[in-house]
This record gives sequence, structure tokens and C-alpha cells, in this order.
Amino acid sequence: MAGIPDEGDSISKPNQAWAMRKRAVEHQVPLAWVTGDSLNVSTKASWPIGPYRVRVSELLEQLPAEGWTRVRAGPGAKGPRW
Repeated sequence: MAGIPDEGDSISKPNQAWAMRKRAVEHQVPLAWVTGDSLNVSTKASWPIGPYRVRVSELLEQLPAEGWTRVRAGPGAKGPRW
């Protein structure tokens, strides 16, 4: 009932994110870091960096601890947290 045709491709969220990143790079959109809402990534996964694939665990080791800020969102005891 949402008006979505039965035929057509279904694209996963990770593949949608990859396509968005690719378009941004192709259009020279300046970016330093990209993140998603609730995407969990295994530290065993790898990410393309130049001509190489680097494990997520190796990338995380290179980031300073003070560069992270945990922000919680979603339902809370006093209503939604945004």
C-alpha cells in the first residue's frame, strides 16, 4: 500500500551507504569521516583504503580515544532522546 512496485531491486542499507559514499567521492564532496545510524561492523571486516583493504580493527587502533563521543538516542525514561 506504500506505492512501492513489486518488481525492482531491493538494496541493503550497507549497499545504499556504499553507493552514497561512491557518489559523494565522484562529485568531490569534501568529507573527513562518514558514519551511519545503527550499523554494526565487525572488527574483522575490512574497508578499502586506496588500493588496499584494511581491517576495521587496524583503523580503530589509529584513532585517538579523545576523538570519540558516545551519544545515545532513542526511547528514554522521559521520552525520546535525540
